[in-house]
Amino acid sequence: MAEIYSACKREDAMVKIFAIIRADSHSFDEMHAKVESLVAYSRTENGCIKYKSFFDRKSHTFFFDEEWAEPELLEAHTKSAPFLAFVEYLMEHDLEVQLHEIEEV
Repeated sequence: MAEIYSACKREDAMVKIFAIIRADSHSFDEMHAKVESLVAYSRTENGCIKYKSFFDRKSHTFFFDEEWAEPELLEAHTKSAPFLAFVEYLMEHDLEVQLHEIEEV
């Protein structure tokens, strides 16, 4: 997933990310706890302007809305121990991530 984030790097501006991860009914509660932990940590990181997560219990889907002050600070986030542990969890459970760099209309 860090490689996906690196594709969103821009040299001149703040970076806004929207990510979607679909869990399954068996891993939803565990995933929910992992997401809560990652969100709490990420909000304390240097350069994090916004880091919100939402979920749809019916579809077991998690949504992330992130805003980072600089591409380099987003890159530092992707190298943090909590983020890498989260990515490892996603890989172990074969969870697909849809990642989008977004811009306001």
